[in-house]
Amino acid sequence: AVRNMQTRWQVLESATNADSYPTELFHRVVSLLPDEGIQLKEFFLESDKLVVSGKASTIGHAKKFQADLTGDAGLHQYTWNFPQPTILEDNQASFRAEGTLNPGGETHEGQ
Repeated sequence: AVRNMQTRWQVLESATNADSYPTELFHRVVSLLPDEGIQLKEFFLESDKLVVSGKASTIGHAKKFQADLTGDAGLHQYTWNFPQPTILEDNQASFRAEGTLNPGGETHEGQ
């Protein structure tokens, strides 16, 4: 009976746990954006993977967003892979960050 109830609770967890609710995760990412300098192009959440990509007006804006994203306590359940931003012809920077959900929700920081 306990295993049955535990299984039922785990099925509901994605709808009841704010750390995995898509709208809440989107809010947490967007709250890190500065007033200007960063434009999000993609926000993708699937199972244990969260992808955020966009364009920054400077490489400095991209690096600051990287630091904010990887260091944010509200996104601690992800280990982040944030490769070096690509400098575009107009000196803007294109970036992509991929967060992988830590097993068991453990806290890890990575790049």
